[in-house]
Amino acid sequence: NRDQEQVRTLARDGQQVAVPSDVLKDPFVLEFLDVKEAPIAHERGLEQAIIDRLEGFLLEMGKGFCITLPEHNEQILAARYQMYLPTEEELRVELAHGREEVERALRLHA
Repeated sequence: NRDQEQVRTLARDGQQVAVPSDVLKDPFVLEFLDVKEAPIAHERGLEQAIIDRLEGFLLEMGKGFCITLPEHNEQILAARYQMYLPTEEELRVELAHGREEVERALRLHA
């Protein structure tokens, strides 16, 4: 927690149980981080592992991934996400479909 006053209150008064979710929390499954399981995990280490993975992801997506967002964009929207590269045939079909859409739009505007 970055709020120092909340940290002081928690240290002084301990965990206050107001609702069941204050005691029973859903686990975060972080296996994608490849962090070794340890009896004590430090939040700073987990935070750094998440940042490293995000940085790696953005670098893998390439320079154009973020340069395509409009200025002051609050969120990233995508038509769809794929977990693998398309086959050559799938790519040909997608390109043909895109070309048809562009040609149709040009005919409508002509």
